[in-house]
Amino acid sequence: SQWRTITQLGSATTVASYNATVFGKCPKTCGTCTEPVCEAGTRRDIVEHACEACSPGSYAASARAGAKAATCTAARPGFYVKYFGATEESYCDFGTYSAESGAERCDGCEAGRFGASRGLSECEDCAAGFYTPDAGHSLCLRCPLGTYEGNTSSAECQACPDSFTTMQLGSTSPEECRCGAGTYFEPDEGRCRSCPPGFKCYGGSNAVNNETGLDPTVMLLPGMMSLPDAPFSAYTCVAGEASCPGHRPPGSGDSENPV
Repeated sequence: SQWRTITQLGSATTVASYNATVFGKCPKTCGTCTEPVCEAGTRRDIVEHACEACSPGSYAASARAGAKAATCTAARPGFYVKYFGATEESYCDFGTYSAESGAERCDGCEAGRFGASRGLSECEDCAAGFYTPDAGHSLCLRCPLGTYEGNTSSAECQACPDSFTTMQLGSTSPEECRCGAGTYFEPDEGRCRSCPPGFKCYGGSNAVNNETGLDPTVMLLPGMMSLPDAPFSAYTCVAGEASCPGHRPPGSGDSENPV
């Protein structure tokens, strides 16, 4: 150890007390004693009267003597110290946190939560329409197409009913489950069906209440026609596109082309 400026003691009794409680290395007849200086990353052991490495979870940034050398500094919440003899604390990385002081490691943010910055003492909840499937995420993921999630801090998203999908990522309600492009809603079956030949299907029918989205019905392609008794069977229009420009089949609603 290094040795610092001497400390003058006033009497033999004071010297004996100092020796017994600090490090006990001065002769009893000596009226002066010196204090050991503990280097950065160490602390003074008052029993062994020697400097020892700071334990994990704590550190010492500089050399100290006297009472200041007796303890190391505990890592703050959001930080950690992994090894013995540390001279500084480390930030918890993205996607991790430490809630208490004196942490030896950081924990991964739980499923359904995330940590977007370093040095966090707690993680944030994923918003509705987002999720994290496991621990340690720095950002939440949007619910994929065909799924939705209305709650916060979710570890997974709910699947739309079979044959339905969503129009965008991050949906938050089953009301957003609809028939996708290239399909149409069949109310008798309560599901989406592939677009029949000779038609274009814009999709957008709602799976829950069958309200119109982008276009809930099939549209005849230009140059095609169908009959009222078989509205979803397409035939070539003899008069060509001039007479059959493309519209909704008869009996399916407004015959005007929506595009």
